Amino acid sequence: MLARIAEVVRRRFGTEYTLARLDLLLHRLGWSMQVPSRKATEWDEVKIAAWKDKLCPS
Repeated sequence: MLARIAEVVRRRFGTEYTLARLDLLLHRLGWSMQVPSRKATEWDEVKIAAWKDKLCPS
Protein backbone atom coordinates (compact mmCIF):
# COMPACT_ATOMS: atom_id res chain seq x y z
CA MET A 1 0.00 0.00 0.00
CA LEU A 2 2.80 2.40 0.87
CA ALA A 3 4.39 1.88 -2.55
CA ARG A 4 1.13 2.92 -4.19
CA ILE A 5 1.00 6.08 -2.11
CA ALA A 6 4.62 6.83 -3.01
CA GLU A 7 3.71 6.52 -6.70
CA VAL A 8 0.82 8.96 -6.31
CA VAL A 9 3.09 11.45 -4.52
CA ARG A 10 5.70 11.08 -7.27
CA ARG A 11 3.16 11.64 -10.05
CA ARG A 12 1.27 14.44 -8.34
CA PHE A 13 4.15 16.42 -6.84
CA GLY A 14 7.22 15.18 -8.72
CA THR A 15 8.90 14.20 -5.46
CA GLU A 16 10.28 10.77 -4.66
CA TYR A 17 10.54 9.40 -1.13
CA THR A 18 11.83 6.10 0.17
CA LEU A 19 9.07 4.00 1.68
CA ALA A 20 10.56 4.44 5.15
CA ARG A 21 10.66 8.23 4.79
CA LEU A 22 7.12 8.36 3.39
CA ASP A 23 5.90 6.22 6.28
CA LEU A 24 7.52 8.63 8.74
CA LEU A 25 6.02 11.67 7.01
CA LEU A 26 2.53 10.17 6.96
CA HIS A 27 2.71 9.29 10.65
CA ARG A 28 3.85 12.82 11.48
CA LEU A 29 0.77 14.10 9.65
CA GLY A 30 -1.43 11.80 11.73
CA TRP A 31 -2.13 9.29 8.97
CA SER A 32 -2.08 5.56 9.63
CA MET A 33 -2.97 2.36 7.83
CA GLN A 34 -6.63 1.49 8.23
CA VAL A 35 -7.32 -2.23 8.37
CA PRO A 36 -10.86 -3.56 8.69
CA SER A 37 -11.37 -5.30 12.03
CA ARG A 38 -13.82 -7.82 10.58
CA LYS A 39 -15.39 -9.03 7.35
CA ALA A 40 -18.71 -7.68 6.17
CA THR A 41 -21.65 -9.86 7.17
CA GLU A 42 -22.68 -10.22 3.53
CA TRP A 43 -19.22 -11.55 2.54
CA ASP A 44 -19.67 -14.50 0.15
CA GLU A 45 -16.51 -16.31 -0.97
CA VAL A 46 -18.32 -18.19 -3.76
CA LYS A 47 -19.71 -15.02 -5.32
CA ILE A 48 -16.34 -13.29 -5.01
CA ALA A 49 -14.59 -16.19 -6.77
CA ALA A 50 -17.21 -16.14 -9.57
CA TRP A 51 -16.77 -12.38 -9.99
CA LYS A 52 -12.97 -12.74 -10.16
CA ASP A 53 -13.28 -15.50 -12.78
CA LYS A 54 -15.59 -13.33 -14.87
CA LEU A 55 -13.39 -10.25 -14.51
CA CYS A 56 -10.03 -11.96 -15.13
CA PRO A 57 -10.52 -15.37 -16.72
CA SER A 58 -7.44 -17.58 -16.65
